[in-house]
Amino acid sequence: MITWLSTKSPLKMLDTPVSAEIAEYLKQNRYVDVAILADDLGIASHHLRAQQRRLGLRKLSKRR
Repeated sequence: MITWLSTKSPLKMLDTPVSAEIAEYLKQNRYVDVAILADDLGIASHHLRAQQRRLGLRKLSKRR
């Protein structure tokens, strides 16, 4: 899988660790809509998408 980060992306975008509880919850509910998961966890959906990218559950943007 070839991926790239935008030049506008923070340099350490994928370096922030994800808590063990959230990581396990996301892995168990991999195919559930992000808005539903964010509501259950009380986290903004864009933060949840970023955590999914860190865990490898969501692909990064592909070059077009």
